[in-house]
Amino acid sequence: MEIYKAYKFRLYPTYDQKILIDKTLGCKRFVYNYYLNYLKENKGKSKYDLYKNLPKLKEENEFLKEVDSTVLRSAIDDLCKAFNDYYAKRKGYPKFKNRFSKQSYRTSCIRSRHKEKKYSNIEIDLLTRNAMY
Repeated sequence: MEIYKAYKFRLYPTYDQKILIDKTLGCKRFVYNYYLNYLKENKGKSKYDLYKNLPKLKEENEFLKEVDSTVLRSAIDDLCKAFNDYYAKRKGYPKFKNRFSKQSYRTSCIRSRHKEKKYSNIEIDLLTRNAMY
C-alpha cells in the first residue's frame, strides 16, 4: 500500500506574488475553457493529444509562458477527469470555469528542502519561466 503525503498551507503573499497567483489562476481557467470548447468540436481526442497541442497554444498566446507549465497540464488533467466522470455517469457534462467560482491550482514539489516537522515559517517557491519568488 502506497501512502501519499500532502500539505495544505495558508499563504500570505506579497503584492507581486498576488499578481503572479492571479495570472496563474487566469491561465489555468483559460486552458480549461479553451480545451473544453475544443473537445466539444473535436470529439474523440485523448489527454495526450491535448498535451501535444499545448506548446502550439502557448505560441499563439504568449501570456501562457509566464506561468508554471505544470499548472497548465493540471488544467488538462482536471478537464479529462471531468469528462471521465461524465461518461461514467457520476456527474454532469463539464461546464466552463469563471473567475467567480472557487479557484485553486496544484503544482509539483518534487524536491522538498523542508525536512523538519515545524511549518510555521516556510517559504513557498512560486515558479515561473523566468523567475522564482
